[in-house]
Parts: sequence; C-alpha cells; structure tokens
Amino acid sequence: MVMPFKHIHKKKLVVVGDGEVGKTCLLVVFSRDKFPDDYIPTVFEASVTDFIYKSKPSV
Repeated sequence: MVMPFKHIHKKKLVVVGDGEVGKTCLLVVFSRDKFPDDYIPTVFEASVTDFIYKSKPSV
C-alpha cells in the first residue's frame, strides 16, 4: 500500500517477555495478518509494516 505523505512518522516497537508466551505470534499477526501455522523458535526477528493509527497513516 503506497500512499503519498508529507510527513512519515517511524516508530520502533520492542516486545519483551518470557519464552513461549506468544511474542512472535503477536508480531506476525499484526504485521502479516496471518497466524503462524508452525512453531519456529525465534532468537531474533525484525519486520517492518505500515499501518493507520487514529485515521492517520503511520510507518
């Protein structure tokens, strides 16, 4: 989804928690709109997504 914006605000989200509590699933569902089918242990993963917050597009 490409939209022309005068000002793009970038935010960084860090999710911290104990092992096997759903941190990666939370981020995958938010960024890809899909729940992961298989369990894959994650040491580190980075993902970028665009979204709209309070009727304003964000990055």
